[in-house]
Amino acid sequence: VVFGPFSVLSGCDTLPQPAGAAPQQAHASIAALPGVSPSGVTIAFVSLAGAPDNVRQKLGDAMTAQVASRPLALADTQTAHYLIRGSISAFSEAKATRIAVVWDIYDSTKRFRHRLQDTVLIPAVAQDGWSLVDAKVAGEIAARSVGELSAYLSNTPEAIAASRTSA
Repeated sequence: VVFGPFSVLSGCDTLPQPAGAAPQQAHASIAALPGVSPSGVTIAFVSLAGAPDNVRQKLGDAMTAQVASRPLALADTQTAHYLIRGSISAFSEAKATRIAVVWDIYDSTKRFRHRLQDTVLIPAVAQDGWSLVDAKVAGEIAARSVGELSAYLSNTPEAIAASRTSA
């Protein structure tokens, strides 16, 4: 499977740390460019750090389903226009567990381009917050993540160029 984003072990990818993209940055959604589809853009998921294997598997399955339902083109890391590296964390709060997700997007030259950030609040607390990430929560994370990724990719030069040639 070309998707296979979470088969790479944490820390084994060769993408640099993004400069100036500190985790405390405010989340800013990017609107999809009207009339532009990200289908002309190829992507490869490189890694997902922070989650135990069973959560990476659930999220990988959910991401695969979401990517398949959208006009996204998957490729291997050698040919993709954009490389995506993820990080996920679970934080227990007073009456809830917060799952924080970060996706760093790099171009094919491994230059940092953009950071997508989101959080999902689970209205429950457990000794192991990861145990609360079931298929439903993974599906919500994946839907939101892939939606934001699609919107970002519709604004890329590759998507804009592809939309002009198909018009």
